[in-house]
Amino acid sequence: MLSDAPGGPSARIDPDPTSSPGSFVAPSSTTEDLAGAGSSASLGSAGSGGSADPVAQQDAGSSAHTPATPPRTRLQTGKPHTVNETLADPIWKKAMDEEVHALHKNNTWHLIPSHPGKSMIDCKWVFGVKRRSDGTIERYKARLFAKGFKQREYATDLLSKAGLQGCKPSSTPLSSSEKLSLVEGQPLNQEDGTRYRSLVGALQYLTLSRPDISFASEKASWNYAGIFKLSNIKGKKREPIPSSALDGDDDMDSDSSSDEDDEEINEDAESILHLQKVAHEGSINRIRSMNQKPEICATWGDTGHVQVWDFSSFIASLEDPGTVTHKDNGIIHNHVPLKVFSGHKDEGYAIDWSPNVTGRLVSGDCNKCIHLWEPTSSDWSVDAKPFVGHSASVEDLQWNPTEENMFASCSVDGTIAIWDIRIGRNPCYAPVKVHNSDVNVISWNSLAGSLIASGCDDGSISVHDIRAIESGEPGKSMVAHFAYHKHPITSVEWSPYEASTLAVSSADNQLTIWDLSLERDAEEEAEFKAKMKEQANAPRDLPPQLLFVHQGQKDLKELHWHPQIPGMIISTAADGFNVLMPSNIDATIPSAGASIPMRM
Repeated sequence: MLSDAPGGPSARIDPDPTSSPGSFVAPSSTTEDLAGAGSSASLGSAGSGGSADPVAQQDAGSSAHTPATPPRTRLQTGKPHTVNETLADPIWKKAMDEEVHALHKNNTWHLIPSHPGKSMIDCKWVFGVKRRSDGTIERYKARLFAKGFKQREYATDLLSKAGLQGCKPSSTPLSSSEKLSLVEGQPLNQEDGTRYRSLVGALQYLTLSRPDISFASEKASWNYAGIFKLSNIKGKKREPIPSSALDGDDDMDSDSSSDEDDEEINEDAESILHLQKVAHEGSINRIRSMNQKPEICATWGDTGHVQVWDFSSFIASLEDPGTVTHKDNGIIHNHVPLKVFSGHKDEGYAIDWSPNVTGRLVSGDCNKCIHLWEPTSSDWSVDAKPFVGHSASVEDLQWNPTEENMFASCSVDGTIAIWDIRIGRNPCYAPVKVHNSDVNVISWNSLAGSLIASGCDDGSISVHDIRAIESGEPGKSMVAHFAYHKHPITSVEWSPYEASTLAVSSADNQLTIWDLSLERDAEEEAEFKAKMKEQANAPRDLPPQLLFVHQGQKDLKELHWHPQIPGMIISTAADGFNVLMPSNIDATIPSAGASIPMRM
């Protein structure tokens, strides 16, 4: 599929039996065939089909000499009208070379000799120029398209079989802002997959005859919200080493032997994970469950929609061991959300349920807008007029744990803002600059209501006292600052049991726990060092408030303290999630056979 230049080869598309679906073949040719005899055969660097360099490349085998900077012509400052005009200009030839090179690199098709008796599909070159603001040409663009090849009747028949005759058509590739619905229409029968497999096969055949849409229908979406139940949890709490055990190595060996015995005893104690998957339109940026009714969850999707769900039926099925099997973990269920809000003009991450007013919700987007959701008798009323006060994307939201009308927000602009829904759509006080880079996450302390913790894109975490902001002294609001992490902070959360304890996760693959009440005690350190003769000195660069470090997960995203089990933390990452209980935090291990419901 190369050129309709005089004397050039005809173009044809055939499925390549040795390649994956969506790959195509075209007649054997080279760029020299494309450009005509004696022209340049160089392809240039891989790109998207355009040329940003106005200097044409000359083939090493060509006997003609081309000036390093060819004189400007009418063709170089406008779009060509014929292929012959294009081939006469080295700049446009270079753009065509790069388009063909990109098609080869992306395996869009393979070149093969033409076969007698096979129908050929003609191709068409489309040319364009990209101009700068001052009118000068920035880039020469050439694109190669198949022409006159339609499958409208076949595609219409597929739409009829799927019951989608009334759907709104959309061009391909699909626009990122296109709004598709997961809940409208009649779902396919989940018990009989024949109809589904037939449609998938038909779509694959359609893409074999339409290379321009091959990638658009081949990949299925497997986005879902997961409701987890972790059962048969067993663990051991490491008892603190008694002071008598510090006097000799024999006792230490005995303690180690005891630990090994415990591990042998618990070898067969495997935890069991049950999972219910609920299909979700688009990827889920963030999910939050309502404090008062944990079965009600809100999701922020990359489609720009905020959806509210009732997962009570799925939680009930997890409670009955006989209704869920390991095989069920792979099934994705269709479920209609209670509410879908499309008023945000962009996707977002910030969302939080009020701990004081059942059903009250705030959601913030990347377009720096915050919307308030007020519950009604059977629905939610979302105010169309947003709260606006940040100059960049709103990254996180937190309701005041005690005052029902106040919430806090953080933003890419490096500020934290305090809002009161009773006094309008602007912050109570001017947003306070707390970091020099993006503020990714915040957490409002439920036990010490004046403290807000924030995590930044530069890896630092800070603690702020909002009383200083309220008194008009925002410069004095910071009460603690730690720069232990070296990559962006992805989650922070105060412990619901200890007012001074804070958990933090970072993109450096570390989860840390901090106790702000701790201070370095030189006398205690010296006493402990004297007892532990082989103990190395504590690193001076570690803050004394650093209580615990958990590693082993890749690309940590979020953490939460378990609301019913003191000291237990659940963390999510790209390679799964961990359930952990730090050994140096006083906590109670669940009894044998206990189960933990989790909503991710």
